[in-house]
Amino acid sequence: MVWEDDAKQGTAFTVVDRLGTIYVADAKNLRIMRWPKESTQGNINAGGNGDGGQSKQLYVPWGLSFDCQRNLYVDEFCNEGVRV
Repeated sequence: MVWEDDAKQGTAFTVVDRLGTIYVADAKNLRIMRWPKESTQGNINAGGNGDGGQSKQLYVPWGLSFDCQRNLYVDEFCNEGVRV
């Protein structure tokens, strides 16, 4: 796994799914990063488009969780909500 310079500055939470994919709540950069198993580079899974407001944007993603059907839940600190 390779971290971008800004990715390590705001990491709030990390979770690994049952396939070995790593998800990181990057709070400072307002996004969820995803690294498939054995990948050397991650990609933006959600957010990264600015600071909240629109439904596709995240505002300080703080926590991550999966349900039994592999839906990813994102807890947003500043929007006081949970997204699926």
